[in-house]
Amino acid sequence: MTAETELNEVRGGAEPDIVPPPRALPAMSPKARRAVRISALIGLIVVLVTVIGLAGAWASRAYAPTRRGWTCFPVSRGGLMCQNIVSWYHGRSYGRTECVEALVAAAGHLRGRMPGAKVAYMDASDANGGRFLKHRSHRDGVDVDVQYIGRTGIGEPYPASPAIFASGYRQKYDRSGHAEDITFDPGANWLFLEGLHEQKALRVEAIFVEPYIREWLLRAGKEMNAPRELRQWASSVLTYAGAGAGDHKDHFHVRFAKE
Repeated sequence: MTAETELNEVRGGAEPDIVPPPRALPAMSPKARRAVRISALIGLIVVLVTVIGLAGAWASRAYAPTRRGWTCFPVSRGGLMCQNIVSWYHGRSYGRTECVEALVAAAGHLRGRMPGAKVAYMDASDANGGRFLKHRSHRDGVDVDVQYIGRTGIGEPYPASPAIFASGYRQKYDRSGHAEDITFDPGANWLFLEGLHEQKALRVEAIFVEPYIREWLLRAGKEMNAPRELRQWASSVLTYAGAGAGDHKDHFHVRFAKE
């Protein structure tokens, strides 16, 4: 074999694999296109009906007949939000109008000092008061459960938006200050208390918390150099509901005065 022949064999080598061009998708038949359009239209109608239904429920709930001077708590207003909407839909979020105004004012104070933080309420009272399932109180429109404010793993305030199915009652903080991956934020919760103290809509009578959480809050007020009068007020209203009551590891139970 000559050198030229050997060189030609090396250059030629094996023939490269030939990649076939991708197959073109078969054209969609007119019948299939029509079916896709109909499915999309049905999906859009379902979404619209759901939105309209929720809006109608919201409006009817907000203006439903109830006790004089009472109202339905808003799903979201001025930094105050519902946690959770299913409970709200079942009529567990009524109370005196002044309670709403007081909480909105407290939420505004919190947001002014800590942008992004919000106040999430849970159970309040039934539309016409009286016996309230799973609670010994909440009968007179002046009791509202408010979820403690926490921080996520990346430092964001929690909760951050109204919840549909989640419930703040599941976010229980242990003595280490953790509730799963959420960390209790003493400073943010103290600012909420500060907002409750400064609002003028309705006087706070008591705020039920766990004893160890009370300690965290009072320590936060001291570390934040809060005025002595404010710290004395907090010390007087922050109290333990007692061993016979449900725990308050996940929420403030704020009781406003009936005056």
